Order: sequence, then C-alpha cells, then structure tokens
Amino acid sequence: MKRVLVADDDTSFLDSLSIALRREESEVWAARNSEEVLNLLDAREYDLMMMDLRLGPQCGVEVAEWARMRYPNLPVIFMSAYPYTELSGRINRVSQYPVLEKPFHVSDLAKILKAHRRHN
Repeated sequence: MKRVLVADDDTSFLDSLSIALRREESEVWAARNSEEVLNLLDAREYDLMMMDLRLGPQCGVEVAEWARMRYPNLPVIFMSAYPYTELSGRINRVSQYPVLEKPFHVSDLAKILKAHRRHN
C-alpha cells in the first residue's frame, strides 16, 4: 500500500481525490494549505505527494521545492486548473510526472500511479 499526501485548498476536490486514491489501495493524508503539508511531512514518510499548483495564497511549487530539499526521493505530482506555463521549468525540476489538469479523470491518475509503482 502506498502512502500518499494530497494537498489542495478546494475541500470538495480534496475529499473526492482522497476517496479515489483509497480505491486505488493507497493510504491518504490530506492537507488544505502549506502549513498542513509541512506538519504532515514532519509526521511520517510518504511514497508520493500530490500538490495543487495554487495552494491557497502560496505557490504549490514552493511547498514542493521545500519538501524535496528535506525529502529528495519524494515523488511529486502537480495538479492545476489554471495555466502554469510560467512555472514549467520549476515544475520539471521537482517532478518527473506530467501536470494533471483539473478536472481530470481518475483513470488518468491511475495510469500515473501504475507507472510510479512499476518504478518503485
């Protein structure tokens, strides 16, 4: 079973995604803001982090960059409902996965998770 940290400030989306991930046989911890992300990262290890690019007032890439400094092997999948081309370079330095554009279908996420499982 994979431990997944999911961060999104949209509570209904966060709840739906958490349910979908549990159906994919993952343990899920959910964060609504950067402070919750940092607290959860300090509490346990994760196999994967899913991060909204706009996490409230803070940029999700900044949070992920900080997380990767402390946990360099933590894979990150970004999600976004907004254009993110200006962040592409930073995104590519933090994540090896394509950005999931909201709304995305659970099957899109399942494909990425299966590829991640094969490599780990």
